[in-house]
Amino acid sequence: MCLSNLSSLRLLDISDNEFEGPLPSSIVYSLKSLAYVSLASNHFQGSLSFPMLANHSNLQIFELSSYNQQHINIETENPPFTPSFQLKIFKVVNCTLNEQTHTLPTFLYHQHDLRMLHIGHAKMAAKFPTWLLVNNSRLNYFNVSHNFLTGPLEFNATSRFHNMDTFDVSSNLIGGEIPQSMGTNFPHLITLNMSSSLFRGSFPASFGDMTLLNNLDMSHNSLSGSIPPEFGRNNVNLRILKISDNNLHGPFLPAKSNFSNLLSLHLANNNFTGNFSNGISNSRELRMLDLSNNNLSGEIPSWIGSFQSLTFLILSKNSLQGLIPLGFCKLVELSYLDLSHNNLSGTLPNCFKFSYLRFLFLQDNQFSGPIPVSLAKSHDLLTLDLTKNKFSGQIPKWINSLWSLRILLLRENKLGGTIPLNLCHLRNISMLDLSRNSLFGSIPSCLKDIAFGKLKLSNGMGMGIGIVRIDWVSRATEFAYDPNTNEFVEDSYNEMPFAWYEDQEANFVSKYRYESYKGSILNFMSGLDLSCNNLTGDIPPEIGNLSGLLSLNLSKNHLTGPIPKTFSNLSQIESLDLSHNMLSGQIPSELVLLYSLSVFSVAYNNLSGKTPERTNQFGTFEATSYEGNPFLCGPPLHQNCSPGATIVPQAEMESASDGKETDFRDSFVWSFVGTFVVAFLGVILYLYLGFYFFIPRRFRK
Repeated sequence: MCLSNLSSLRLLDISDNEFEGPLPSSIVYSLKSLAYVSLASNHFQGSLSFPMLANHSNLQIFELSSYNQQHINIETENPPFTPSFQLKIFKVVNCTLNEQTHTLPTFLYHQHDLRMLHIGHAKMAAKFPTWLLVNNSRLNYFNVSHNFLTGPLEFNATSRFHNMDTFDVSSNLIGGEIPQSMGTNFPHLITLNMSSSLFRGSFPASFGDMTLLNNLDMSHNSLSGSIPPEFGRNNVNLRILKISDNNLHGPFLPAKSNFSNLLSLHLANNNFTGNFSNGISNSRELRMLDLSNNNLSGEIPSWIGSFQSLTFLILSKNSLQGLIPLGFCKLVELSYLDLSHNNLSGTLPNCFKFSYLRFLFLQDNQFSGPIPVSLAKSHDLLTLDLTKNKFSGQIPKWINSLWSLRILLLRENKLGGTIPLNLCHLRNISMLDLSRNSLFGSIPSCLKDIAFGKLKLSNGMGMGIGIVRIDWVSRATEFAYDPNTNEFVEDSYNEMPFAWYEDQEANFVSKYRYESYKGSILNFMSGLDLSCNNLTGDIPPEIGNLSGLLSLNLSKNHLTGPIPKTFSNLSQIESLDLSHNMLSGQIPSELVLLYSLSVFSVAYNNLSGKTPERTNQFGTFEATSYEGNPFLCGPPLHQNCSPGATIVPQAEMESASDGKETDFRDSFVWSFVGTFVVAFLGVILYLYLGFYFFIPRRFRK
């Protein structure tokens, strides 16, 4: 509190620390000479009344942000005030603004010298403040993202905001169409973000007039039509383009686009059609290309090899066909490759160098032949998904060279042979799916050496396996304090870090459902699926030591022997399926200690004895979990387990029941026929005797 005595203090910057407790608002109120106040990026709590700063006539920069939106409330309307200051920067992020009304601060009507306005994640609900732009002709940074602003967005066709270089209205409720004149309204924009704000209508052709544009994000809207040819002819400075998740169609880029400096192109989840557009062929600096979930057809062009800096290539969920071109062999920087859900065939070129590859998704195609040996040098590979292809041969012995692997999915191929012991050297695996192949032999006991969920390391690109971090560059405006003039002057544009986080996705069968696990959840999922093969022999007791497993599926094999008692050590298990094998013996009573178990099946085996006690999770399992085991008894089955009772196999009971029904039916028929014959003869005899004994002789003739 002694800071309140520094009456001549002009700059107070305690940003980006770990301060907590009450917001030091009283100190700010006391220091009337303050020109620069930054309390941003701490853990403060409490409230701040902006009217208390009304007489801070020197105030030029005010910054306040919180790590938790619930902790700081800023009141600007009560009591009403007219400020004596002219702000250059007003930055309020992740705070609750005007908690009762959520209105835009009215003191901003009196500001005419703003250079930066950033009100983000502030729960602000108001109509879009076009007047702010008109009143502040020197404004160059405008960010009102993540609020509840409504539209429409309207600009006079003749208006020019020449100083504006950053314009961010993302994640609002603006709606309506984007003004067709916007490109001429903001001719010097460097960063434009209008994502997730309910915009519809066409893509403005005037965007081609933004010749300085560096970053453009129009994703997650309802834009329709095609990308106009005017866009891209003059946008040679464009580095990042995101227009994914819209309803755009036609070629994914105009044929004569000139994006020579493009680093990142995100066009996923649209309705783009046709072959690969030549409009991208001159983007030789490209590092990210995402065209997933469109209607692209034809073959992948060989000239894709000209993108030698390409790090992320995502072409999944299209109708691409043919072979992978030899041009891929030039993509030596690839770290993330997703060609899944297409009609691609053949195999990966042997010349391909996967030295930096971390994520490879080839599932749901027509790839055939052995698992490509070109993968053997992918020592940094974290995820390998070859599900639903026609790969044949054995699981290669060189698989142990992929020592960083966390997810290995080989489901539904034509793989044969035994499970190689080299697979056990992949100690970091958390999800292993070898199901629906033709594997035979026994289950290796050395699988116990694999982590399966015990390892919780951030082996991904900065954020763990499920979230991929992409660091590139953008531009930002900085301000410097000049002590000679007591002014804050705008610095030149500086290269600053610009990060994206991309979720990766993996599919795995758990709890009878083919689930999709995406993003950070992948760091917590673990499973082993060996189902639908021809595996034989006993289940190794060592499998029970995989305490990190959430899902274990060994169903539909030819496994014999008992269920290991060590399965009671699977403390995290949620789904356990041992059905459709030839397991024998009793179900270990210790399994009732599996408190997380929600799906359990030992159906269609040769198990005998009493079912586990119906306590804990086992009280929820129905008869279907045990059916097909003729010598099992006890609830929820209807077979009696009382002392001295003979357990009759269900098949024999049904056979005996059928025999009794047949005997009864035959006895009934013969007895009925016999009775009918006796009765008939009795009637005849009665009539005959009556004729001779009761009718007078003179009438007999």
